[in-house]
Amino acid sequence: MGRTTAPGELEVLKLALEQLRSRLPQGWSVAEDREVQRRSAARVGAAWRVEAPDGGAGAIAVEARRRLDSRDVSAALERLDRAADDNSLHGDGARLLAAPYLSPAVRERIAAKGAAYADATGNLRLSMTRPALFIQERGDDRDPWRGAGRPRESLKGAPAARVVRALIDFADSMTVQELAGRAGTSLGATYRVVELAEAENLLERAPRGPIRAVRWRALLERWSRDYRLAAPGVERRLLAARGVD
Repeated sequence: MGRTTAPGELEVLKLALEQLRSRLPQGWSVAEDREVQRRSAARVGAAWRVEAPDGGAGAIAVEARRRLDSRDVSAALERLDRAADDNSLHGDGARLLAAPYLSPAVRERIAAKGAAYADATGNLRLSMTRPALFIQERGDDRDPWRGAGRPRESLKGAPAARVVRALIDFADSMTVQELAGRAGTSLGATYRVVELAEAENLLERAPRGPIRAVRWRALLERWSRDYRLAAPGVERRLLAARGVD
């Protein structure tokens, strides 16, 4: 993408609008709705108006974030729902969340809640009833601006697998230190897995406290996606002279 720093919120809004505009069918248009934006005050990051060739139009309430994790999706959408007090955002209007980068897990969660999304890498999804419109584009599946100190994005590797196994086997309340002991992993590796799982809403943890609940099925599915169970592994041929017990 040619840049070393992630775009800010205002630039994300601009990029998302340009991306949507370039993907609309011929005869369609989208522009900022400054009147709705003015009435909404600070309750929405932006308000866009989509118009079809037959004159039908719909509103999109947009919220831009510098970073958006799975655990943040519900709160962000609730904020946009409150903006629906404006008549222009009622009915068949869409809610769109935008950020520099949205991980596959975040995109799945947003789509599952019936909302739209856009990020600066090219990921885009918008579904509207009136006017009838559906657009979906694929961008990056890895954060191009992920720097040192950011939480890990993958559950690959033996330490991560051991932590995931311990979380599933011991789904009771426990501290990260206790989890590291049960998993037989370093405290740093354990913290990184817990941070990813918490960010993707795979577990609940008290602020600076113990892990309180584990969504074990979703965690197992997430781990299997990174581990790629269907991928070919290493094959070894062994001979047991006296047979196998």
